[in-house]
Amino acid sequence: MSDDVLVLILALMPVKDAVATSSLATRWRYVWRNLSQLNFYGPDHFCNGVRVASLDEGEREKYVNQVNSAIRSYKHPKVKDFRIRYGLNRNHKKVIDNWLEFAVVKKVEFLELDLLSISDNYDFPRRLYLYIQIIPRTPYLKKLILKNVNLTKEIFHEIIKQSPLLEMASIHYPRYLDHIQIDGQARYLKRFEIQENYYLKSICLSNLDLISSFALSLQYLSISVDEPEDFSIIDSVSELPNLKKLRLAVGGSNDDCLLFLASVLNACPNLETFSIRPCWTSPIIRRKKARDATNPHTHLKLVEIAKYKGRKCDFELAAYIIQTTVSLKKVVIAISNDSTMKEVLHSRAKLIESIKPKGVELVIV
Repeated sequence: MSDDVLVLILALMPVKDAVATSSLATRWRYVWRNLSQLNFYGPDHFCNGVRVASLDEGEREKYVNQVNSAIRSYKHPKVKDFRIRYGLNRNHKKVIDNWLEFAVVKKVEFLELDLLSISDNYDFPRRLYLYIQIIPRTPYLKKLILKNVNLTKEIFHEIIKQSPLLEMASIHYPRYLDHIQIDGQARYLKRFEIQENYYLKSICLSNLDLISSFALSLQYLSISVDEPEDFSIIDSVSELPNLKKLRLAVGGSNDDCLLFLASVLNACPNLETFSIRPCWTSPIIRRKKARDATNPHTHLKLVEIAKYKGRKCDFELAAYIIQTTVSLKKVVIAISNDSTMKEVLHSRAKLIESIKPKGVELVIV
C-alpha cells in the first residue's frame, strides 16, 4: 500500500497508537508524521467529565509526555486538526501554552481544547494571539472549541479579530467572560455557541448596521446567559436573515423576559427550530407587551422547551411561542428531571394540547 493509504488507516486510530506503529518496521517509522489530524483524547470514561477527579498526577504526567513526544517528532508543515481532551488545569499552563503555539505555527484549522469538568480552569493565553501578529499574517483557524477554559472579553475579542476565516466557535464553561462583542470581521461565522456561562451579562454585535456578512452567514446560535442585563443583539442588527436554529438558556427574575424573547425572535425571521430552557426566579410575565412586540413567525416548524415544570410562567411561555407561529409542526416538551413529580409534570405538560393548533404534534419527554 502507498503511504497515502497507510496515513488514512492511521487517521482512524488514537494518536498514541498511530505513533506506536513507527516501531513496526523501517517502512512505518515516519508514516504517522504525515497525519493531518492530531487528536489526543483521553480514555472514554474521562471524555464526558466522569471520574475526572480520580486522575492522579502520574496519569496526567503520562498524558502530557505522550503529547509532548508526538509534537516533538511531528515534522509535517501543517496540522489540520489539533484536539486536546483530558483533565488538565492551570497547573499545566506552561505545557498547554506550548501546545497551542505549536498548533498555531502548524496553521491549525480546527482547534479543540476540552479540559473537562474540573475546578481551577486553565486561562487562555493572550500572548498566543500576540504571537500570531509576529509570524506571517495568514489566517487559518476555521473551527474553535474551548471547554473549561477561562476567557476574558479582551481575549475573546482578539480571537475573533485574528481569525477572520472562523466558521464555528463553541465556548463552554468559561469564567470571567461577562461581555461578548462580535463585529463585522467575523464574516464567515456560521455556528456560534456560548454555553453554561454564569458570568455573561451582555452580548453586542457591533458594526452590523448594513446587515454585514456576519449577519448573513450565521445559521446556528446557542447562548446561555443568567439574568441578561443588556442583550444588544436586539439593537445592533435589524435581523439575522439566515439563522435557522436558535437555542437559548435564559434566567429571568423580572417581568420583561418575554419582551426580551420577542425582540430576539423578531431578529430571526427565517428561524426553523427554536429551543429554550427558561430558568425563572419569578412567575411574573407581561404577556400583553410581548404579544404586541412580536410578528407572526412564518418559518418556525419545531419548538423545544426544556425543564418544563408546568407553572403559570411555563404555560404562558409555551402559549406565547405557539400563538405567534403560523407554520408550527411539532412542539417538544422536556419535563423537569424530578422523579417524585414525573406524573404530575407530565399531566401539566399535556395541558398544552388545549392551546396548540390542529395538526401540530406534541411530544412530551
